[in-house]
Amino acid sequence: MKKRLIIIAVAVMAMLIYQKFMPEPNDFSNEDLLKVRISDGVDYVESLEEGVLVFWDNGEQAQKDRTNYHSVAVDYFKPSFMNWQWINGGMHGGDYEDGISNQYIPKKALKKFSLNFGVVVDSAIDNIRLTDQATGNRYLATLIELEDETVWYIVVPEDTLAGTIECFDKDGQLIYTLLSDNSWLFD
Repeated sequence: MKKRLIIIAVAVMAMLIYQKFMPEPNDFSNEDLLKVRISDGVDYVESLEEGVLVFWDNGEQAQKDRTNYHSVAVDYFKPSFMNWQWINGGMHGGDYEDGISNQYIPKKALKKFSLNFGVVVDSAIDNIRLTDQATGNRYLATLIELEDETVWYIVVPEDTLAGTIECFDKDGQLIYTLLSDNSWLFD
């Protein structure tokens, strides 16, 4: 009995010590990002259940002078003992005149979920919804106001091979639709 109590006490102490050295989402810094990416800095950190999405400046400042140029970069990190473990991420940029940009990262790359993300180009867009064409499930986007543009993302528990992304204005009127076909990633 005494031996069991000692083992339990040691296990509890080990867990408490481990948790003390686990990084918190608000501890994520530019230095953590610079370990895996060349960046001018972290723009926004979004805390998720098991990690953080980090939106950052992908250094394409020279392109920002172009009238319709928009870019977004995001990486997913999980806490590990005394630091952050990079899981995966993506970035894109280009000349977008209306609606939104969109990029997809499959569950295989992120381990726990798939991710759609992009830039909101049309300032009238207030809400974005993804409908999975296979299941009919609907997912609402999170919109984030950054210094010089608005980005969006949708975390989906499973892969979305094909979906419809609909953008609505503040009155709930559909103003932009984008079809997303990710099946080529799984061939």
